[in-house]
Amino acid sequence: MTPVAWRYVPLTAVPVTGRPHLTRVGDSVHVFAARPDRAGVEHVVVSDDDSWEIRPPLPLASVSGAAAGPDGPVVAGARLGDLAAVVLADTEIVLAVHHEVAAWPVPVDGDPVRAVLATGHAPTTVRVATPDTEHHVLLVADEVHSLQATAAPDGLDLLCQTSAHTRFLRVTPGTRMERTLPSGSFLGSGAVLAARPPGLEIWSPDTDTRRQIPLRGLHIGRLGLVDDLLTWTVDDTDEPPAAWVARLGPTDLEHPTRLPDPGHTAVVRRLGGRMVVAQQVSGRLEIWLGTLPK
Repeated sequence: MTPVAWRYVPLTAVPVTGRPHLTRVGDSVHVFAARPDRAGVEHVVVSDDDSWEIRPPLPLASVSGAAAGPDGPVVAGARLGDLAAVVLADTEIVLAVHHEVAAWPVPVDGDPVRAVLATGHAPTTVRVATPDTEHHVLLVADEVHSLQATAAPDGLDLLCQTSAHTRFLRVTPGTRMERTLPSGSFLGSGAVLAARPPGLEIWSPDTDTRRQIPLRGLHIGRLGLVDDLLTWTVDDTDEPPAAWVARLGPTDLEHPTRLPDPGHTAVVRRLGGRMVVAQQVSGRLEIWLGTLPK
């Protein structure tokens, strides 16, 4: 195994709060994170030629997701005044929702980009919208606590945490698949992940099959799967907290590697032959470039 070579991106102090959100557009990865004073969302661009820049903040109070659109990144979150909004990275507002928000919008890669959000209470309606169309209802539930959404072949995958259970929904033209899944599941690219010590359970909506992957640690959390890179955290009582990344192979994890600041949750995206890692560490944004595990 070749050790991962890390390179720190020396940003000037960028104060942020919460988890960063990343999306790849062309040969750049865009990083978004909310400012502690809720006066904007910071925007950093890391390019494949080893350059980076800090762009003007977006007019959002918080960020709930980022996606790649045909004209650049699209970011979702709470607009100033706590209205749910989706904005282009050049600050143009393309969608604003004035209803009572149950779960903040999540944008999904595509052309056009779609945004999934939940509004109302008892019942709560889960909707999908594009910038130039009306909303379409996907699901009605007694109560919705959180949403996760990703692009699926010719459609959309949705993981919805309700007051009763976790519901998975795949919507494609002319078809609809629904499943009830264990609480605490995470939606990745083409898979649903759940920690099942001593390992990880992965369910494929494409084949409706499950497999187990060995994974050390009793308290596994913050699972993520993008570009075949699996990320997770381990917080066991007898060891310091750790954040990990590995390639997800057909039967096992390949080349698990500790992330640069192991005590903080990380978000990872591929960029050419490397990966971009973003973390919120002690109230500031930290970004690293690393070679891919191999």
